[in-house]
Amino acid sequence: MSMRTRPAVQVPPARPPIPAVPAGRATAGPPSADGVVRAMSDEIMSGALEEGDRLPSERDLASRFGVGRPLIREALRTLAELGLIETVPARGTFVRAGHDVRGNRQAAIAMRRRGVTAHELSEARLMLETATAAQAAQRAEPGDITDLETILDALEHATGVAHVELDLAFHLGIASAAHNPVIEMMLESIAVPTAALMFRSVRDPRVMERSQPYHRIALDAIRAHDPSAASEAIRAHLTVAQELYGPDYERSVDELARQALAQLGARTGLDDLVDRVLGGRLASRTT
Repeated sequence: MSMRTRPAVQVPPARPPIPAVPAGRATAGPPSADGVVRAMSDEIMSGALEEGDRLPSERDLASRFGVGRPLIREALRTLAELGLIETVPARGTFVRAGHDVRGNRQAAIAMRRRGVTAHELSEARLMLETATAAQAAQRAEPGDITDLETILDALEHATGVAHVELDLAFHLGIASAAHNPVIEMMLESIAVPTAALMFRSVRDPRVMERSQPYHRIALDAIRAHDPSAASEAIRAHLTVAQELYGPDYERSVDELARQALAQLGARTGLDDLVDRVLGGRLASRTT
């Protein structure tokens, strides 16, 4: 009896480095690190550079943009701080893998460029999250309540960076309980600036004392399926910043985050923190 042979499995070749782009693609105007950052981040967000792609060498990038290698190094440092690229020793610099590269990072970069203030972000969150809490109160399932309770129990005993991670997870957990993927994506898209604002709050004892009890009030309202009470609890929680931030309320979120991270002596970046929170949520959905 003849036996059919299986076709050989085709193993895709490793991706080559991205070729240097002709000089005509260089940024317009006087050469600057910001111009390089803008050009390269636009390519990453558009998909021209994909996750896992290796960047050209510093020398090739310098030639492409018509600048010196020190300026290219400065631009690459900024892109790494934004969480868009990472350097692997002895291998090169790659577009960073991550489920949110084209989502929350894009919004975060846009907000950094525009200097979005605590006032502006708080105003937007107030509109989004009060409605989200009301929806969660109507739609939350027992598993959603359990997840929120677990997060809140840990949050109420956490400090510093751990508190910010859990605070963000709690607010995104309410979005999950609303059972509307568009709402989830909207709140995830502003997760980085939201975490920045939370860092400002966590170092202010007055803000913490006033704002944190509303987490428990909101959860109790969601558990009771009371949309009005849930919405009001989140409204009261988010308006504490307006009442107590003082001049910081009109400062850029990015500036406030840098100051808070320095004062806390934190060794994490906003993007890494948000990655951990979103990564944990993604893992929970697949288990």
